[in-house]
Amino acid sequence: MNSSKILDVVKKPLPAKAFQWKGVSEQSKKDLLQFLNHTGCTDLYAFTLTEHGLSIETLEGQMRVDTGAYIICGNANEYWAVREDIFLSTYNIIE
Repeated sequence: MNSSKILDVVKKPLPAKAFQWKGVSEQSKKDLLQFLNHTGCTDLYAFTLTEHGLSIETLEGQMRVDTGAYIICGNANEYWAVREDIFLSTYNIIE
């Protein structure tokens, strides 16, 4: 009988790009487009912006982006949002 071995693991550090969403405003829209251009986003349809807020179509489904949350672009050009408190406690900003 094969038994499963329990492994101790640490998640690999992978570089990513991040942008803090400041809420629905003309400046935030410009900043978001600049971020998407910088990261090479080819699927603008993944982002939905209304007068009520921003949402992203992620690998796990539709995700609302709260004001102050960070939008992350991963190494495979996937996007997701992270609450500000979680972002600040789990990500290191590279200078």
